Amino acid sequence: MILLLVWACGARPVEVASAPVEPAPPPSPGLPVSVTGSWTSSACGERAWTRTLAFDAQGRFTGQDLVSPCPEGATCIWSGVVERAGSWTSVQGRVQLVLDQPGSMPIAEPMAAWVEPRGEQLQDDLGCLYTRVSGASE
Repeated sequence: MILLLVWACGARPVEVASAPVEPAPPPSPGLPVSVTGSWTSSACGERAWTRTLAFDAQGRFTGQDLVSPCPEGATCIWSGVVERAGSWTSVQGRVQLVLDQPGSMPIAEPMAAWVEPRGEQLQDDLGCLYTRVSGASE
């Protein structure tokens, strides 16, 4: 309808480009599902806090350990969140995790060396299960 109004006023119609829509990622190479997206694991084994892992399609991941989060509205010296980053690759049906700076945050150790799909979840080499929070679901 706007196009007709513009045309009636003597102006030439202008094409408007729309942002491309990204398709859902396919399964990660060598894996039955895509690991792209965010996954969370509650306290498990030696780890008494929630850990979140987020995988991107370019082979990078980030991790957050909510060791002792600063309560909302409080003033804290430390956020209580341990941040990590690294790369991931698919190796024989597993996702190998390589930290950019291994051993730099001993308070949040141990960190998994790999995760692998277990149905709708991921399980790490420490026996902890991760549930998808966001991202592709195959």
